[in-house]
Amino acid sequence: MHELRRMGRRALLIIAVSVIGGGLGSLILIVSPSEIFVTLTPYLLLVATLLYAFGGRINSYFSKRRNGEDMKDSMMGRVSIFTFSIYGGYFGAGLGIIILSILKIIGYHDYHESNAIKNLMITAVSLLSIAIFIAGGLVSWPESIVMMCGSALGELVRLTTPGVFPRIC
Repeated sequence: MHELRRMGRRALLIIAVSVIGGGLGSLILIVSPSEIFVTLTPYLLLVATLLYAFGGRINSYFSKRRNGEDMKDSMMGRVSIFTFSIYGGYFGAGLGIIILSILKIIGYHDYHESNAIKNLMITAVSLLSIAIFIAGGLVSWPESIVMMCGSALGELVRLTTPGVFPRIC
């Protein structure tokens, strides 16, 4: 939280851009045929993998072109966050790694600051996406409730039996 307070208005702008992009991605998912999602899935995973693998090189390239200046407050930085927030609202797989990569590319080099921004972005995009999916009638409640209870129970077991079930993520 300290990292976000230090960012001030910049954090609010990132969240606003993320929410708009995530909402748009969720709406695109709702209105597009499922065949498009099935077709795009391998490519979306490829983008996520390449971005993670080459994020450092991409950052170096842009840093050299901008004479060492970061892109935190640039239009390109905002467009990058917006674009991958659309990805998050539409697909979401690997979103944490993608956001960390994008943040590094645009100039957020402090891991704690990047991680705080990432968590806030994913929370904002996820909550809006969930609301859109609920409003669109796309949530299968019986299965969702079973998954929520299973997740909560699994975390409770993990917390009450330290060392038996180590945290994976």
